[in-house]
Amino acid sequence: MPEMDYTRPVPRPRPRTSPDLADRFQRLMSLLMRTGAGDSLSMMQESGVSFAQMITLYMLHARGGQSVSSIAQRTKLSLPTASQMIDRMVRGGLVSRTENPEDRRSRLVAMTAKGQKLLAELHGQRHRELATTLGMLPPDLAERFASVLEPVAEHLEKAMAERMAGEAPRAERRAKLAAIDRKRQRS
Repeated sequence: MPEMDYTRPVPRPRPRTSPDLADRFQRLMSLLMRTGAGDSLSMMQESGVSFAQMITLYMLHARGGQSVSSIAQRTKLSLPTASQMIDRMVRGGLVSRTENPEDRRSRLVAMTAKGQKLLAELHGQRHRELATTLGMLPPDLAERFASVLEPVAEHLEKAMAERMAGEAPRAERRAKLAAIDRKRQRS
């Protein structure tokens, strides 16, 4: 029987939505970005935070402490690039490295109080920008839009939580296989 390669990513199912839905949503997102993202982008620049660092802060907020390799995978950065980014974030006081309670040989990256404060400020600024832009909608349209968004958001949150729960075992298998490979190479 052939040996399974658990290090290869599992193919994702093809999207079930029509290109039309994706196009419409992308158009909406583009409008929202063009009409209201200026102040939050300025805030990011003033704080010296890159887009990849902002994504990392949001990820740490949602998932808690993560390894550098997990951050690299999620941000689509190489491991050395992600490690350098984390070093800059540690120097800036946005994140800290702590011992992994499940594996003392590895470290977890976690958000600090300063990182949480910055994320809250940026989130608040972005919320104000979106509220201003969406405030251009007539009240009846805004109400209909909100009534559609809520079940969509709930469904996507549930689907993403299920996906993340399935990814953890794969990451653990990859880590165990990597450890086995390292032992083999030493022998």
